[in-house]
Amino acid sequence: LALKWAVYPNVHNQRSMLYIDNLMLLVKGILDQKSRGTFLPQDEEYSDTLEMIKEIRKSHGKKTLVVKLIRPIMFLVGKKSYTMNKAFGNLCYDKGLSIVKDIEYQKVAMREGIQNIENFRAK
Repeated sequence: LALKWAVYPNVHNQRSMLYIDNLMLLVKGILDQKSRGTFLPQDEEYSDTLEMIKEIRKSHGKKTLVVKLIRPIMFLVGKKSYTMNKAFGNLCYDKGLSIVKDIEYQKVAMREGIQNIENFRAK
């Protein structure tokens, strides 16, 4: 949808996400150290849906129009809409839960990850 729609509401949120290269670094570290346990990996910084959309569109040379007037309507509709909450609500967990002793895996930031993915898709 990020490439199809140009207009988005000015709604910011926090999302726990994990870029695939960061996951691969974690898995390698776990295997190398023969670590055991439960792991809750995520990128170092929380992602923001609007910022992700803007970055995806930017990587394709497209501009994004962010509209502030839609926000009050979304707030009213969002309380009753599972889809609105799912897309623009917060969905993250404590960053401290993602620390893995002696394994540095959070190397790629969200913007760099999106650029890598979109450059790969363009090939």
